[in-house]
Amino acid sequence: MNSFTPQQRSHVFLNAITMYEDISYTIINITFSFVELVIGVAVLVITRESDNFLYLKNFLFMFSIFNTMLLFLYVSRIIYFSQIIDQPHLYSQRIIVYEYICRTLKMYFQLSAAYLTMHNYVLKQKYKMLYYTHIIAIILDFIIAGCPMLSASFYVLFSFLFCKSEKYETLTVTSQNIANFNSCAICLENYEVDQNVSKLICQHIFHRDCIQEWFQMSQTCPACKKDLWIKLEIYEEEKLKI
Repeated sequence: MNSFTPQQRSHVFLNAITMYEDISYTIINITFSFVELVIGVAVLVITRESDNFLYLKNFLFMFSIFNTMLLFLYVSRIIYFSQIIDQPHLYSQRIIVYEYICRTLKMYFQLSAAYLTMHNYVLKQKYKMLYYTHIIAIILDFIIAGCPMLSASFYVLFSFLFCKSEKYETLTVTSQNIANFNSCAICLENYEVDQNVSKLICQHIFHRDCIQEWFQMSQTCPACKKDLWIKLEIYEEEKLKI
């Protein structure tokens, strides 16, 4: 069972949100925009004899232009993503404004598409499967595009269910193996016989008490500075036993 402190959970959650919103969320938006466009063209062809064909044609024409605009936005996000991590100032303010304008327009197009589709009598009566598929696609896209933090949150929370933490390996210092242990890099004291020490996943060894106190301040290895926050398991259960 996973064991994360509240601070660790917040750290993992916020970092994962940022990562998935910039990568997975972008890919999902591109996919849904393409699917919506394909379905929209199918609706346009099938209902070309209906009374509201002119409205659908105008809508889908504008929707195609809008999806082209979004494509440039998503490509820009992918190009700049690697630079944003180390140099956030490179993410142009113009791109941020452009992104919010696109999101606002996207919600408008989604609501308009839902309204026009629901009032399309020909599509509803003769092509029910396509009708409901279009409605479902619009609803899903509205949720994903309109609530990026919510969709990313569900993605991260779902991944938490399958996340496994690696335990510290507890070793006991004996007279036979004491020569294999150097001094603790935190307190700089030598290990003694019958002491319990902790071996991290990066293979560095420290006093149990020292490493527990260390991880209350930092989630990196004191020796190699490796970030261990996603694989650590604090000794909460063992503390209760002692």
